[in-house]
Amino acid sequence: MAPPSQITWITDPAKHRDAVVIPCDAMALPFALFLAHQIDRQETGRRFDVVVAVSDRAALPAGHDPEGVKLIEIGRNKRIESLPHTRSITFASYYWIALTAALAGTYRRVLFLDADIYLNRPGLAGVFGDAPLPHAVAAAPAGTEYHDRGDGLTYFHERENLPGSHIYRNGGVELVDIDRAMTENIPDRLIDFRRKLGRKVSSTDQTAMNVVLHEDLALLSPSWNFLTLPASLELVDRFDPVLIHFADNPKPWVEVDGFPSWTYHSEYAGFLDRVFGAEDLLRRGVWGRFPPLRHPSNPFAAWRHRRAARAKAEKNRNRRAELEARPKCNAEVIARFYAEADI
Repeated sequence: MAPPSQITWITDPAKHRDAVVIPCDAMALPFALFLAHQIDRQETGRRFDVVVAVSDRAALPAGHDPEGVKLIEIGRNKRIESLPHTRSITFASYYWIALTAALAGTYRRVLFLDADIYLNRPGLAGVFGDAPLPHAVAAAPAGTEYHDRGDGLTYFHERENLPGSHIYRNGGVELVDIDRAMTENIPDRLIDFRRKLGRKVSSTDQTAMNVVLHEDLALLSPSWNFLTLPASLELVDRFDPVLIHFADNPKPWVEVDGFPSWTYHSEYAGFLDRVFGAEDLLRRGVWGRFPPLRHPSNPFAAWRHRRAARAKAEKNRNRRAELEARPKCNAEVIARFYAEADI
């Protein structure tokens, strides 16, 4: 068994016993930094660290001042890199599992967040109370559970052979009791499961968490991970969650022809343009457009570039239309999760 990932670089030592940690790779780094600075700015008087864990510190923008945000670099891990991944589901999906081991002895409780999450209002101190969690890991219901399924099973239950009593969890936000997770050997159990499963399932860490821990998962309120699908957007004001999760495509920083822009777009644009610069963002493909051609005088390359860009735009339009055609989420079901949540 390979050793856990090591933290190979750090800007500041731990100041608090708890932390919000946003693991990311270079592609998601701009949005991770946006979220981290948003939390640092709005969570005044906080008693938890705000950490961005990146796979390569060379991806950080030149001259960036992290201010109240702590930056760490995650060392390479052969076990993580042996796990299945795709272009859209990268190794960063597994970083929270690796960091659970790497942060043992540093933090008591960690709230791991995907980079495509937005702080809707302050309130993160609520997850860092002194009362023990009923289990080492807590996660919120996935979007498939935002509908009244009665005695039926969701697609994920059927695919992963889960009992109907299990509330299927989203893998974008995990609250972890670090010492307990290590005592229960949870990182190794999750990684071993994914390695044995092979490439049959594309949900990566989410699948592992739901299957391996389906009897040992605390229920996190949707307030800490409210999934803003087109079918649930109209419910954000009603529930006023702390964290909004842009869990499906297109993201709020991507403008898609034929559909209204997200109300969050200008806020993302202001931060990203200031921290990264327009040329850097375009090169990274942040705004949903393909990076510029390296050799624009090559007519064949230009033709392929235009064709790929049109195909991507069409895919985004079709995906958005598909999501908007789905039935609206059931507010009473979501309210029940709020009432039944462990935290």
